[in-house]
Amino acid sequence: YDHRAHGGSYKRTSSDAYPYVTFDFTGRSFSVLYTSNWRYRELYAYVDGVYIGTINEQNPGLDFQERWDYPGQLPYGAHTLKLVFRSTGRRTTGSVDAVIVR
Repeated sequence: YDHRAHGGSYKRTSSDAYPYVTFDFTGRSFSVLYTSNWRYRELYAYVDGVYIGTINEQNPGLDFQERWDYPGQLPYGAHTLKLVFRSTGRRTTGSVDAVIVR
């Protein structure tokens, strides 16, 4: 629990090589809220199996409710977001705080 996170909590990954999280949603666009830290890694974002961008969670401090906005528009309907955490040397963890669907 941390009151600085969206809704008072966030999830961190384990130190597995490529852990991932999937999220089914209905809409046209979305944003990912996350916590950044010097030990965190990059997230590869996919929608419906197609790579759409990289979210860099690396930051010298500890910042909550960082935001990455999907830059495009999807056809309205059901979609699956997959976030794959990429290990980068010493950076062994990552986080997801919330997904905002529009």
